[in-house]
Amino acid sequence: MTEGRTCTKCGEFKLFLNFESQGIKTRADGSTYRKYRAQCKLCMKDKVQQWNQNYRTRNGDAIRARNRKQWRIEHPPKEPKPKRTIEEAREYQRNYYRTHKEYYAEYTKKYYADNKEKIDACVRKWQKENKERHNETRLKWREQNREKVNAQQKTNRDKLFAENPERIRALRRAKKAKQKAKDPQAWNAKMAKYNASCQKRMVNELSDAYVRARLVIPSDGSRRKISAKDIPQSLVEAKRVQLMILRSLKNEKHE
Repeated sequence: MTEGRTCTKCGEFKLFLNFESQGIKTRADGSTYRKYRAQCKLCMKDKVQQWNQNYRTRNGDAIRARNRKQWRIEHPPKEPKPKRTIEEAREYQRNYYRTHKEYYAEYTKKYYADNKEKIDACVRKWQKENKERHNETRLKWREQNREKVNAQQKTNRDKLFAENPERIRALRRAKKAKQKAKDPQAWNAKMAKYNASCQKRMVNELSDAYVRARLVIPSDGSRRKISAKDIPQSLVEAKRVQLMILRSLKNEKHE
């Protein structure tokens, strides 16, 4: 018995496993046999693909409409989310930024490094065109970050003084002399205010200079025959503790 047949389309002889079975058929004499298609699977596949392509070409609009309808049935529209207010949108953006703060910091740093000249040029142009607004923003930032600004200024002053102390001293003396010559009355008022604030700070902090002065000039007004420089530091520390205790007792008494 032959185990294959010739395809009527490609004309090649192939085994029955390359043909699609059409089931068991019965002959007139009552015997059975398995019937196969006349064309092999590869030829039938090409035929079906060509038919499908022709069908989609002829009925493309109807197929797309049917698919859209079926997709909408399987995916009903969701209820629209309530629209955020301006404050809610800003709060959402702030929370998102806090959650991804490290990513934004790294991205901003990299972007600035890659576009430094372009960004600096844009910033200078904006500052020039919006001078008043820039000054207001800068002053506002300085007021909000006063401690940070003072710390940076102190660091810069210390650095300059360490590099050239004589020059810095000369500049300070010249600046003070110029201010004093310009308005002596205002200068004296300024120095009086400055001295009063320094004295108040020394008293509140119980500085070494204040404690030594208390040791040299006691509360009764008499003056000891000793210089403040000759007082040992251990005695200064002991006197500071005494003053702290007296202040604490005085505060408790008032309460």
